[in-house]
Amino acid sequence: MHPDPSPIDESAAPRPGPKPRQDQERASIWQRLAELREYFSYYTTARIDALKSSVRRMVLWVAVLLMALLAVAGLIVTAVVLICDGIADALTQLLHSRSLGEFLTGILLLVGLFGSAYFGLGALHHLWHSQTVAKYEARRQRQREHFGHDVDEAADGNEPQPRG
Repeated sequence: MHPDPSPIDESAAPRPGPKPRQDQERASIWQRLAELREYFSYYTTARIDALKSSVRRMVLWVAVLLMALLAVAGLIVTAVVLICDGIADALTQLLHSRSLGEFLTGILLLVGLFGSAYFGLGALHHLWHSQTVAKYEARRQRQREHFGHDVDEAADGNEPQPRG
């Protein structure tokens, strides 16, 4: 005699759920998202490192240029000192007084410095002024061409009246 088969317990039976194909597709999507996130992170890190490299290179160039500027400034100062010393020595020989030669050299240096600054800044001011005047004159000319009058004529009340 065979034992009576017991009824099957429904709770122990496998429940219908996601199919293995759906599980694979879901895992594949997460895998691709993780891959995309990694590639984006890689790209951003590479761009940041490239920017850092550019900044470092720029800092090095600025340092080199500053050193060159200091070297040129040193050469200029040395040249001015040698010229002033030469002038002072020449005046000392002419006047037979070292202190008077050095004093006159200092006076000549200051007069030359302030005179060149005065005339140079005056010329620069004149240049800027004439450029500004030319800019506004050209603008008024465009206004006359476009509107038949310019801002000066409109301010004087000489502008044409609108047709009505």
